[in-house]
Parts: sequence; C-alpha cells; structure tokens
Amino acid sequence: MEYWNNFIPVERTYYIEPIHYFNPGFDNDVFSLYLDNIRINELLSMPESFLFTTGFTETNWMYFDSIKCKERILSPGFVDDNGWLVLPEDMCFDKIPVFDLEDKSQVDNYGLYIYRDYFQKYYTKSASNVTDIPLQVKNASTGEILFTGLIDFNTVERSKKAITFEAIDAIGLLVDNARKLNGIVHFSQFDTGGDGTIAEKKAGTTLKQFAETLIRTPFPYQHSLASDSFDIGNNDGLENKLLDTIETDKAIVMAIQCAKKLLYVDGTGKIQLGSVLGDNIATIDGQIITESISQNTDIDELEFDQLKKVAGYNKFLPSIVSFYKSINYKYKKRIDMKIYGQTSEIKLLDKIIYKSKVYFVMEKNIDLSNNILNITLIGEI
Repeated sequence: MEYWNNFIPVERTYYIEPIHYFNPGFDNDVFSLYLDNIRINELLSMPESFLFTTGFTETNWMYFDSIKCKERILSPGFVDDNGWLVLPEDMCFDKIPVFDLEDKSQVDNYGLYIYRDYFQKYYTKSASNVTDIPLQVKNASTGEILFTGLIDFNTVERSKKAITFEAIDAIGLLVDNARKLNGIVHFSQFDTGGDGTIAEKKAGTTLKQFAETLIRTPFPYQHSLASDSFDIGNNDGLENKLLDTIETDKAIVMAIQCAKKLLYVDGTGKIQLGSVLGDNIATIDGQIITESISQNTDIDELEFDQLKKVAGYNKFLPSIVSFYKSINYKYKKRIDMKIYGQTSEIKLLDKIIYKSKVYFVMEKNIDLSNNILNITLIGEI
C-alpha cells in the first residue's frame, strides 16, 4: 500500500502454468514486461492475490487461469560507506532500445521508466566507421604525446608514396554518440521532493547521469578511450528535472555549463574535466617566429537558452551566466603565436607568463613537418 502513490519501476514476469504438473521435463513459457506506473484506480482483480491489473481491459491476463504473474520492485542503487555507487542486478537504469538489421534481434526494455513512445523508437544498429585501434602521435625528439584517437576507416587512402587517414578523439566520439541518440534518450520530467525542481532519478535520466554514462560507457560507439572514472561533480542544475524535451548533444553542453568546467582529452586519450582557466604553468622555450595581437571588443554571446528548460533555472542560471561572462569580459586580449622548436609540452588551458602578464592557452595545433607549434593565448588587457 505504501508504494501506490509513488513512481516505482516494477518488473513483472508472466508465465503459463504447465498443465502437466507432475512432469519435471515440462518448462514454463515465460514472458517479461516492465511496468513503471502503478495507478491507484487500477483495482485488484483478486484482492488476496496482491497482483495489479495491466490495463489491457479487452484481454486481461487475469481472466486466464493458466497465466500467472510474479512482480518485484526494482532497486535504484545506493552509495556505500566508501562513497562508491553500488549497482545491483535489478538496478533502475535506462537501457537504449537497439534493433539489429542483420539478425533482426532487438533489445526493447528501454521502457523501464517512460512509456511515452512505448518501444516505438529504436537505435538501429549499424557498423561504425571508426576502428577501435588507438592511434598516438608523438614528438620524435621529446616523446611528448601530441594526439590520441581512433582512425576513421572510411578516410584511409593508399598511394605509392603514402597512406593517409583521419582520426577522431574521445570528445569527437562523444559528440557523435550523443547526436545518434537524439530522440531516443528521454530526460526526467518527473518531480520528487515536492518543490518542482529535483528530478525523480528512477524516471528517465538527468543531465549528470547522461553526461557521466555516455563518457564512462560510450554508446553506440563503444571504444577503448572510455573514461570509466569520469565525474562531473554536483553543481546546481545537474540533478534537476527537465521542463521540456531536449536534444542529447545539447544535453552534454548543458551539463558542462552547469558544472562550470571544460572537457579536454588527456595524454592517454581519455576525457577529463578541467577548470575553465587552469593552474598548470607552461613555458615557451622555442623561438617565437610570428606574433599577432588583437583585442576583442565585441563580446561573444554565450548560448544559455537551453538551460531555461531545467527546472529551477532562475535560482542557478544567473550565477552560471555571470561566471562565463566575467571570463569573457575580463580576458579580451588575444595573441596568436607561431613557435619553432618548442621542446616542453604546452597543453590547452595552461597558464603562460609572457612579458610579465598572465595568459591562458585556448587553441593549439602543430605543424609536425616543420616543427612549428601554433597557439592562441587570451589574457587581460
């Protein structure tokens, strides 16, 4: 009785009771269904059975003596004393509906929480162009890892003199994955706590859950560059419910904005979360060939409109806007440099002291054939 007014995911297993009760070789036929909405107006067919009706009024299974049902409430998981998230086998967790064109198989238990499109939307399984073969580009003289990614097989071209190809890093794969799931993943629009803001974690997914899940266990491109310990933190908005539907690639951006951080790829090729302006200090030890200085007078408008779809946005959105715009207004001086023969590593977001002023590395690319490093710095005027 205590669960009737709650939004509780329930797994039901239907089975046909065998006619030959004493034949040990006769197996039951089992049918599984996930039901997530217990409604108090669905009366029990037999009060002593504690079984709920399914809503199929025309052919209700309770009218058939040979069909029985077992039901259990699914566990949401819990955090143990050491701070680790424990995920039991019956974890309440959204599963992507997948259809395989080749063998016509399907995994359709995504409807564990939201029956909005009851098994009508599938991700159609298809071969990936990206091979799961990590590629590392290193500086031959210093051993510095310049790039780690995966090769796009469709871009491989062979000639008599060379083999050329394109590679994609983990952030590129993250964006591709998110876009492939547009219209399939649903974000929680159910409230818990009664104040209209906090999402019911058993319903759909939150911004935090989606970002962390897609980075820790990528789908549909499952690859070896997954960052299985990625943690986006607990900033305001990440656990709130959504007031409207959103696209999954925009959900990643919204999550990062709420976290007030930036994503970057480390030397191993895995996605990490970094401060917008980092504390790591780098040094220019090569020869500066060219230097172009400019000043940004027109402040770029950052996109925050999507965050208005997060419940309670009026409480935390002003601080997010203020945070990013203060950086945008403060660091308006831009220096584009070409550096020859750089030996020590310079990473994105590194702090560089140049001509007694502080700058941060915002862009970086390398001309390997000519040993030239191109960087873009921003700093205060």
